[in-house]
Amino acid sequence: MKISLLILLLPLTVNAADVLRAKRDPRRDYSEYENRVSKDFSIHEVSLSGSALRNSRIFTTASLPRATGWKAEAMQERFEYMRDVRFLQDSDGDLRRSSWLYPDDGCYARAALAMRNLFKIYAPLPSKVFAFGNLKVQTTNSPRGAVHWWYHVAPIVQVKGQKYVLDPALEPARPLKLEEWVAKMGKPEKIKISICGSGTYSPGDSCNKESDGLELHAERAQLSYLREEEKRLLRLGRETTTELGDNPPWLETR
Repeated sequence: MKISLLILLLPLTVNAADVLRAKRDPRRDYSEYENRVSKDFSIHEVSLSGSALRNSRIFTTASLPRATGWKAEAMQERFEYMRDVRFLQDSDGDLRRSSWLYPDDGCYARAALAMRNLFKIYAPLPSKVFAFGNLKVQTTNSPRGAVHWWYHVAPIVQVKGQKYVLDPALEPARPLKLEEWVAKMGKPEKIKISICGSGTYSPGDSCNKESDGLELHAERAQLSYLREEEKRLLRLGRETTTELGDNPPWLETR
C-alpha cells in the first residue's frame, strides 16, 4: 500500500518510476540510486522501515530467512510453465510471455506476474529475493553484451534446505542455486540480499507483503517492456516472430 501511495504522490519532476526502475548507468554507483529512492520516500513522509531495501544485508547464506518450500520433483515443471506461458496480449493482438528476452529492466513486473501464473496452477507462491549493488550480467540479449542494475528481483523457493531462484532472464534452462544467481551478477561479498514475501513489489515495498495472486498493478508495466523486448530483438537482427512465438531461444539449447 505504501509503494502505491508513493507512486500517486511523487511529482513528475521526481519521476516515480525511479522507485521501480532497476536499470543502472554503468558509470554510476548503485548507492546513488539507493540514496535517491531514500530521499524521495523521506520527502513524501513514506517510511522505508521494513522494506526490501532496508532489510538487505551483504550476501551470506547463513543470515537469510527461509523461502517458500517446494518439492524437488515439481520445481522444473513449474519453472518451465512460469517461463513459457503466453498470457499477455500485445498491441498486435498476439499472446506473449513475460519479457525474459529484455533483461535491461522490468524485473519487478516479471517477478510479480510469475506469482499470478503460479497461483493459477495452485503452486505455493514463492518468496522473492532482492539483490542490491553494482550488478552486471553478461547476456546475448543486449547489443553491448551485458546489462547493469542497481537492484534485481526474482522468485525464490527452497528445496531440501537449498534455495533456488526462478529467473529465466538470467538462466532460462533451469532454476539457479541462490549462490549461482548472486555470482552471475558480481562478487557476492559486494552484493546485498533480502528475502521477502511473495507480494513485495519493489525495493521500497514492505518485505512482509504477500501476493493476492492477481498482481494487476504489474500488467501495465509488463506491457511496456514487451514493446522494448520486440525492439531489442529487431536491433539484434533476430527473428521476432519465431523467438516471441513458438520457438524461443531456450528451446534450441535442449
